[in-house]
Amino acid sequence: MREAVLAIDTTRPVFSDTDRSVSDIHDRGYRTTTNVFDWIEEAKEKGKPFMQREYAHAMGNSLGNLQEHWDVIYAEEAYIGAAIWDWVDQGLARLKNTAMVSYGPEPQKLTLNHDREVWAYGGDFGDKPTVAEFLLNGIISPDRQPYPSYYEAKKVLQNVWFEQTADPNVVKITNRHDFTDLSTYDINWQTKDTVKTLAKGHLDISLAPGESKLVKIPFVTDKDADYGELLLELSVRTKVDTLWARKGFEVAYQQFVLQPYRFPDTLAAKGQPLKVDQSDDTITISTQQFKLAIDQITGELRSYQHIAGQELLIRPLAPYFWKPLNNNQARNQFIERMVPWVRAAAYRQVSSVTVNTLGENLVEVKVIARLVANHALYTLTYRINGEGAVQVTGEYKPDPDRIQHKYMPKFGMRLALDSSLSQIDWYGRGPFENYPDRKTAANIGNYQKTLETFQVPYISATDSTNRSDIRHLSFSNEQVQLSVEGLQPFNFRAWPYDETDLYSPMNKEQRYSTVNMIRRKHYYELPERDFINVNLDLAIHGVGGDNSWGAKTMEKYHVRADQPLGFSFILKASRK
Repeated sequence: MREAVLAIDTTRPVFSDTDRSVSDIHDRGYRTTTNVFDWIEEAKEKGKPFMQREYAHAMGNSLGNLQEHWDVIYAEEAYIGAAIWDWVDQGLARLKNTAMVSYGPEPQKLTLNHDREVWAYGGDFGDKPTVAEFLLNGIISPDRQPYPSYYEAKKVLQNVWFEQTADPNVVKITNRHDFTDLSTYDINWQTKDTVKTLAKGHLDISLAPGESKLVKIPFVTDKDADYGELLLELSVRTKVDTLWARKGFEVAYQQFVLQPYRFPDTLAAKGQPLKVDQSDDTITISTQQFKLAIDQITGELRSYQHIAGQELLIRPLAPYFWKPLNNNQARNQFIERMVPWVRAAAYRQVSSVTVNTLGENLVEVKVIARLVANHALYTLTYRINGEGAVQVTGEYKPDPDRIQHKYMPKFGMRLALDSSLSQIDWYGRGPFENYPDRKTAANIGNYQKTLETFQVPYISATDSTNRSDIRHLSFSNEQVQLSVEGLQPFNFRAWPYDETDLYSPMNKEQRYSTVNMIRRKHYYELPERDFINVNLDLAIHGVGGDNSWGAKTMEKYHVRADQPLGFSFILKASRK
């Protein structure tokens, strides 16, 4: 076969993934960043370059640790690249609740009439056996709409690379193209604080393929200024229309933090005098501007009302340690490994709820509880001031003599807000969904979305919508907003449904099986509830993506349950 190929074309290398002896490239698929090195060494011994014909299985909410893969590729000269599996979700259009396929009058556009059509996958046509969503592996949807993983792939694989130096005004730029000089592109820069652009300019750079240079960015900072956070951003764009992109298309970008965000230390005592009332089941703290209620039995924040009179909480603010699965986790024993955390918060034993008046306009409520998981001590502290702001702190301390579970799905809290608070504004990573192991592409900035546009329509319903490294956020309607300010970076997710709406038991016998939670619904089947389900998390398990048939998320993106954890944020209701 090799001879037959070369008889036709001698200008190109021969690649075979079934007979390596005739291949000019040594290959293997789905190697991780730790077990790929043996294959690289084997390729060197054979005098061949190494590549992965498939890697980074992009099924559903996936493509975690892609940056780590490419750190290895660029560090190893013999490692010439790898191919994401794959480009597009192989979903089929069908009429709702039928097996009829319909692409409409213009099938080449692959558009759906969402009133009557949905994307379907294995098993939706009565086909058995089936591997269900296993061909929904794309970084774009069947109608070619980018998923968040598309942006991560585009950023990680960009051919212009930027590195910070000890001098904040100097950036190292590397041209990773093989044939294109950087003079082909427009390169612009800007500096920003938390609210506005401070300075911007253009860089005239000629840099040959494979070369690097130090470039001075001509901005000046005021040492006495309170920037809140100072950011430097660089952008590389096409100068002219091309066959593959229009003029102004961004081919590379980078953001550097020059001065980090200053998080508040604690909630200050200020505002009106507080009134505290206690009954057998409720602690009520109020002024003329607000009223909140904490449950005396569970210690949960049960009610939060602003002067506008609207009740903001539909379900209480409470500790929560579970997260729904994604496709990768459905097949890597995530349930079996993490099952103690499904109801860890619900089964906590509260031993005391105490009120301590720290001043006329500052009250503290402390809740002491014990978890079954790791016999951990969990302390929940509320600090409320006269402006109606509530500092919430959750502290987790596992019993070192009774640790049985090294990891947890997430560490944080959950609440449900009135559905009218559907305008979401945040300062953190965005605008698209990102997770701890998939956030290289997500710049820090101010972003706004409605609850509807905040969602990610993965065809197979899955955990989704996370935003990482949040400084502050708010949920609002036309009259009132509820803000959340972190005392450290945090994550949040928001859905118009409950976690349990994602699970789809097949029959009555399996309905209460925890393991059966891996069976998920289609996205179009998810209900729209009369609340907004919000998770606020110090840490959340990464999405993974080395493969979707057993590979675990990289260990550094697990949430440690065998170590103490602490998480604080400030809630505050105000008029819009």
